[in-house]
Amino acid sequence: MAPHVELLARALRAVSFNAERTAEAAELGYGDATDLADYLVERGVPFRDAHDAAATAVRRAVEKGVPLRGLPVEELRRLHPKIGRDIRRHLGAQASISAKRTPGGTQPAAVTASRNALHKAHRETWRFFEDEFAHVHLATQALLGAPVKVKA
Repeated sequence: MAPHVELLARALRAVSFNAERTAEAAELGYGDATDLADYLVERGVPFRDAHDAAATAVRRAVEKGVPLRGLPVEELRRLHPKIGRDIRRHLGAQASISAKRTPGGTQPAAVTASRNALHKAHRETWRFFEDEFAHVHLATQALLGAPVKVKA
C-alpha cells in the first residue's frame, strides 16, 4: 500500500466525532442564510433583495448571539414582507440539510443513495481485484510449475 494511503487509513481509523458539538456548531454557523434567501426567491423576491434580507438577518442574529431560527418571526417579517410564519420550517441546520434534494446533496435520502452507490462501487472494485489477483496467481503457478503460497 502506498505510504500516503496507509497514513490516511490510519488517520480515519483514529478519528472520532462529537455529534452533539457538531450539531451545536452547525446551528450557529448561519449556513441557513442561503435557505432564507432561497425561500424569498421562491416567493418572487429578486435574488439581490433576498440576499440583502438574509445578510441583515444574519447580522441581527450575530448581534443577539442566536441562530437565525432564534430570531422572532415578527423581526424577520420586518426584513421583508414576503417572509411568512412558515419560515421556521426552512431555518436551522436540520431543515437546511433536508432541503438539499439533488443527487449528492445533504438530504438524508440523498446521502443514503450516495453511500449505497459507494458501497456498490467498492464491492465491484474489490471483486475485480480479487479476480485479477486470481489470474495473476494462476499465471505465476503455471510459470513456476508449482503452487505459490500466498499470504492471507
